[in-house]
Amino acid sequence: MEIWDLYTRDRTLTGETHQRGLPMPDDRYHLVVHLWIFNCQGEMLIQKRGAHLKSKPGIWSMTGGSAVKGEHSELAMMREAEEEIGLTFREDTERWVLRSYISGPSIVDVWAAVLPTGYYDADAFEISDEVDAVKWVSQRQFKEMLQTEETGRFGEEYLQGLFENKRILELALRV
Repeated sequence: MEIWDLYTRDRTLTGETHQRGLPMPDDRYHLVVHLWIFNCQGEMLIQKRGAHLKSKPGIWSMTGGSAVKGEHSELAMMREAEEEIGLTFREDTERWVLRSYISGPSIVDVWAAVLPTGYYDADAFEISDEVDAVKWVSQRQFKEMLQTEETGRFGEEYLQGLFENKRILELALRV
């Protein structure tokens, strides 16, 4: 049973909690994290959601999920990365919030991380039962995948934050 902290629209923690799967109370929100991982070639690590999952089974997307009670955004992002793909961040891993937005009853923080050189091959990830596969793709390949039913749906503004982010491009070339 997953328990979430509840927030107001302006991200104020209310002290209330909510059990996943139950209807959300009006004017309350829970915290969700998306994590886009890049390597030193500028490729993105995407994961194929487990075919048995209720939400978006079998699609290619980013790592992410809901923050549980007591977690702030960065802690939730790091836990999801470890749970879903076995990734533990090193201290020298650059990571930051690209943007935050509200979608339905969720406050969504979109994170980016650029892994240091030699960090991982796609084969080295220890994927959980929530994930069927992981792979590195170029931004061009991911854009092509977006034209099919293989991926989740993302708004244009959301995608611009990924594909046109100077910090991602600079770090990917520097690491």
